[in-house]
Amino acid sequence: MKLLIPKILLVGIFLSLQAEYKLIKIIRTDAELISTDSFGQLYIYSNNSLTKFNKNGQLLSIYSDQSNGKLSSIDVSDPYILLLFYQDLNRIVFLDDKMAPIGSPFDLDNMEIYNVSTVCKSKNFAVWIYDRFDNRLIQYGFNPKGVLHELKLDPLNVEQEVVFMLESGNYLYLNTGTQLILFDQYGTYIKSFQFEIQKAFQIWNNNVVYFRDKQLFINSVNEAEIDAIGIDFVADIKNVRIESDQLYIQKTDSVLIYKRRE
Repeated sequence: MKLLIPKILLVGIFLSLQAEYKLIKIIRTDAELISTDSFGQLYIYSNNSLTKFNKNGQLLSIYSDQSNGKLSSIDVSDPYILLLFYQDLNRIVFLDDKMAPIGSPFDLDNMEIYNVSTVCKSKNFAVWIYDRFDNRLIQYGFNPKGVLHELKLDPLNVEQEVVFMLESGNYLYLNTGTQLILFDQYGTYIKSFQFEIQKAFQIWNNNVVYFRDKQLFINSVNEAEIDAIGIDFVADIKNVRIESDQLYIQKTDSVLIYKRRE
């Protein structure tokens, strides 16, 4: 059964943030990207290094490889197999939960796919690849190696470039900036929504969550509802993420971890 959070509860959670949540950690960093996993672990990318912290903000491990260039995105939907995408080199790197590389980097040039704007992890050690030149989705598996599914997006009237995608549960979510497109895990189209998401988002309790214009948006794809909660008690916010009873707020000079009071 799918878990849906009632609108009243969602608003109550965030309206009472200052009273019911306490700041437990400030990590000083000029983070370019942040992400969180289902264990509440925090990932911060800054100065060509990816750093992993536990839910209390304690340092766990660091990954750095200058030869890969600048990290474009990170997918930690599976905390045991992380996916790092380096768009400039058209390269994917996998890390284990200790932040050690799994095998060699996977160069998409070897598949003769040269215009990839975004990738994400899929089940059973596979990946979804968006080829912007041909406006198509490709699911590539590694065991055995080969293309599992391929889908042209033109027949679906997807005219804008996909800037971010994420597989969660049995669904694949594509974001074009103005439209969120929902597929099943095999690439079968389900429906589309007019959601304005700048780039990255997360799936939390079957809701699409993203931060924009000083507000945290929580969209239910099941009921097409949109909740917007203003977060004006912290300045210079770049991104916000939710995991269980914690909030992670990325600022220009730090990352703040809040925990709900017991």
